[in-house]
Amino acid sequence: MGAVAWTAEEEKALIKAVSKAKSTDEAVELARKAAPKRPITLNSLGIKLRRMGYVLGAILHKNATKVKQKPLPIHEDIGQFRKQRLIEGLKATNIRLMRELEAKDAELENFKSITREPKPIVGLRRKSDTQRKGCVVLQCSDWHVGETVDPESVNGLNEYNVDIASKCIDRLAEGFEWMNRDKRFDIRTAIIHLGGDLMTGYIHPELQELNSMSPQEEQLFLLDKCELFLRRIAKENESLERILVMCNSGNHGRATDKQRVSSRESNSHEQVVYQTLHRLLKNDQRFEFHIARGEWIECNAFGFRMAFTHGDSFNYQGGIGGITIPIRRGIDRQFKNRKIHQFCMGHFHSRQDLGDVQINGSMIGYSAYSQRIHAPFEPRQQNWFLVDSERGKCVSAPIWL
Repeated sequence: MGAVAWTAEEEKALIKAVSKAKSTDEAVELARKAAPKRPITLNSLGIKLRRMGYVLGAILHKNATKVKQKPLPIHEDIGQFRKQRLIEGLKATNIRLMRELEAKDAELENFKSITREPKPIVGLRRKSDTQRKGCVVLQCSDWHVGETVDPESVNGLNEYNVDIASKCIDRLAEGFEWMNRDKRFDIRTAIIHLGGDLMTGYIHPELQELNSMSPQEEQLFLLDKCELFLRRIAKENESLERILVMCNSGNHGRATDKQRVSSRESNSHEQVVYQTLHRLLKNDQRFEFHIARGEWIECNAFGFRMAFTHGDSFNYQGGIGGITIPIRRGIDRQFKNRKIHQFCMGHFHSRQDLGDVQINGSMIGYSAYSQRIHAPFEPRQQNWFLVDSERGKCVSAPIWL
């Protein structure tokens, strides 16, 4: 015999019972009570309901959503609210800290990129068999852009102020391009040494009276002029594929009265200028900034190592041998058993080529201080030299300003 058909009363009682269920087990149990004579299982119940136009899962879900949470006592409700606020605050703090950590990671990578030694300069394929490969170096130091030299204070030998400093920087970029026109050399890399004392600051009481700009104004002036200066070099020397900007702070642009050895760079106004320049020029891939965190910074050009510093660590007090003796003694001690092809520095306001030591001149030129220490007169000038890929430094010349 076949299965006995369900009556209308049985189906009505089944739907009424199952509609109260909140789980499958409860639904089966209620269905068996409503139709005790029927062999009801979970599978057969689902089939029967579908034939009647219902879905068991939908009925259970509807019943589950109807369940209302019992209201909490007022003190528990406040506790839950405070707990939720605390969780939300912790989530917001976590997001903020993660963003700060991401920014610090980016800053750390940026710091590593400008303090590590640059990749060696290598000789690329020559444009022609008649050309030699070369790298040019321009030493920029002792600009003292905020200092004023009154002609009457130096017997009419010199005059210097902000306007003259601005014109000198423009002429330096023009002179650098002119010096690079040597057709004997295939020049694709330049090293620009920002060697410190680009500003004067307030390290002596009289400078607070005579300077035409405060240290902060000097920084802003240098940022504008140095950015234009470097962009002009990149624009007018189209053959250059790499421009290494090697940066040293000087002894003038500091925020402290006396020089501090261990925290020198942390108190240097020029560090702010260099770091900001790096950010301003980061979109031009030809520029590579390398900012010293100590006294020296080095690079490798065609296998010839060069070391850069400001030069104020060499103590010269007017001896008979001039500045060469303290410099020779100092570098022999610091670089013992190390082969350095060229030492580049400024500070002494006197351009000299000592073979393996390149001492830069100054942009400010002869001043009352120069006259006070009986320094020989020297016109405004900066040093330029060329490194041959096979012979090393081969040409050295001033750029008069």
